[in-house]
Amino acid sequence: MNKPCAFPGCPAVLAKGVRYCADHKQRGVASDDQHRPGSAQRGYNTRWHKLRNATLAAQPLCYRCQELGLTTPATLVHHKDSNPFNSRAENLLSLCRSCHTLIHNGERGA
Repeated sequence: MNKPCAFPGCPAVLAKGVRYCADHKQRGVASDDQHRPGSAQRGYNTRWHKLRNATLAAQPLCYRCQELGLTTPATLVHHKDSNPFNSRAENLLSLCRSCHTLIHNGERGA
């Protein structure tokens, strides 16, 4: 399903998964970042960094890669329910950057 460019007032119609037209891509992304809350406000504070490091130490390999029979070092910790304030151990997965990106792109419909 096609949808309009996310830049206010732009009439361009885009394919699914594309947020900004070519004319507004750079300005739109910069605008999104300006209005985004800081990392601590999004739940990624000192307590999170300690928990992240402990999770990676306990689960040093990417969970999804292991399911595929691969041995890939994990570099990120993912919240299964996408809630950064829900940092219970059973809600966390150690992932490589590629798998983490795939999960998030899938959640956003890209």
